Amino acid sequence: MLGRCPNCKTRTLLERTTKDGRATVDLCKACRGVWLDKNDLGTLIDVAVPELGIPGDAEQVRRPCPRCHEALHRFDYPQTGTTIEMCEKCHGVWLDAGEYSQIKSVRETLEAAGKLHNDGPVAGIKGTLISFVNSAIEALRPFG
Repeated sequence: MLGRCPNCKTRTLLERTTKDGRATVDLCKACRGVWLDKNDLGTLIDVAVPELGIPGDAEQVRRPCPRCHEALHRFDYPQTGTTIEMCEKCHGVWLDAGEYSQIKSVRETLEAAGKLHNDGPVAGIKGTLISFVNSAIEALRPFG
């Protein structure tokens, strides 16, 4: 069992096995956030970035890692416009409610269109445009 929820900070995360039995995740019953240990995201999402790492421009945040208690780093998951947090030490990932579905949906759509990149964030004007479009789409969604 892990420590407290990085979001609520008062609730202990509860270990749960996914419906398909492929992985064990840690869930906060209060905010519905999910902690995934290293490589669990890749196990759950076939189109996940294979070697996800913290980019150099990631922001360190005050949310503590529930496993090793180090400060998490915030950055956009490649090609999705979804902001996630990751621990530099244990490489676990914190996803707020709805972020898992967003990452999965966007990356599956990109794969179907032949536009999926697995080598990290898209740079330059194309990356800026993707971020802008993703932000616009997110702003139009009433609920995550």
